[in-house]
Amino acid sequence: MNKNIAKELNHFSLPLVANNFFSILISSLLAAIIGRISINAIAATEVVNTFIYSLIGILGVGSLSFNIYSSRIRLSNPEMFKNFFKSIILLNLMIGGLSTVIIVFFSRYFLEILYGFQNDILTIAVIYAQVSAFQILFNMLIFSLSNQMKVKKQTKNILMIGITGSIFQIVSSLFLVYFVFNNNEYSVVGIGLANTCTQFFEFCCYLFILREDLKELYSIKSSNKLFLLKKSIPLFAQ
Repeated sequence: MNKNIAKELNHFSLPLVANNFFSILISSLLAAIIGRISINAIAATEVVNTFIYSLIGILGVGSLSFNIYSSRIRLSNPEMFKNFFKSIILLNLMIGGLSTVIIVFFSRYFLEILYGFQNDILTIAVIYAQVSAFQILFNMLIFSLSNQMKVKKQTKNILMIGITGSIFQIVSSLFLVYFVFNNNEYSVVGIGLANTCTQFFEFCCYLFILREDLKELYSIKSSNKLFLLKKSIPLFAQ
């Protein structure tokens, strides 16, 4: 019995561990590309990425509420499970969309007042932030869809999407930096654009794989958005 449980846990978790390891490797390669652009590029990307990834981490943790409550009823009450699934998609869509709009319109004030950026580095950082802001929306939606895969124990699909997306990210980054922006200071915008396009690509992959699950949601109500939001507030605060 214990061997079967261990085997099942390994089958579920190893693809997620491999996906995280691959993400770290790709991040290191991207850092090497950015480091060859300029010091301003390093400063701009580090500040913006740290803020955006922190925000994604804070907002995305709310999806844990979906995991907790939906997993309890997935088999016993399929209709309510679908209600939870649709609710977390719409909730994350609203939260991600609002956060994206705020960063697009107010990133200049944030970078200028909080970090004291000025002149060229401010301009570069603002453009990079505006391009990268859409990663919040796509990541929030990906959280909703990837959690559905985790509940259904389809972690191998998550790994395959992660690997494919990472390869796409590196290739598109190199192309934009060296062939579109000609490796000048503004080529860091190419990195942001490649990252955002990668998130959109991965989001489309999730949509394709879960297309049958999503079709079933058309006639389903999404009455648990407020419930999930309330249950997520302690996680946001933490």
